[in-house]
Amino acid sequence: MGRRASGPAAHHSAAGQIPNGYVVALTYGREAEWARNVLAAGACELIVRGRRGRMEAPEILHDESCRLVPRWIRPMLRLLRVDDFLRLTPRGDRASTSEQSRVVPRS
Repeated sequence: MGRRASGPAAHHSAAGQIPNGYVVALTYGREAEWARNVLAAGACELIVRGRRGRMEAPEILHDESCRLVPRWIRPMLRLLRVDDFLRLTPRGDRASTSEQSRVVPRS
C-alpha cells in the first residue's frame, strides 16, 4: 500500500546547491514523514526565494562531515547530530540558490 497524505505541505529546511541538484538537511531524521513522502512520490517541488523548481530522483545521502551544505550551517547541523541529507535532482526549471527553502511533496 502506498503512502497517503492529506495534500501538499511545505517544510522549511536548510538546503544547499550541489552539482546537478540540491541537498536538504534531514533535521528530523530520515524517517520524517515529509521525507518519506518525497521518497515515495519520487518527486517534489523545491521553493527557493519564492521560485519553484520541480525535483525528482530523491535519494538519502549520509555525510558526517556535512560538506554537502553551506559552510555557515555545518556547526549547527553537527551540534544537532544531523548527518543525513536528501538529494534532489532538478527537472525542468531550476530554482535559484539559497540557504532557506521549502520542500513540497508532489502528489
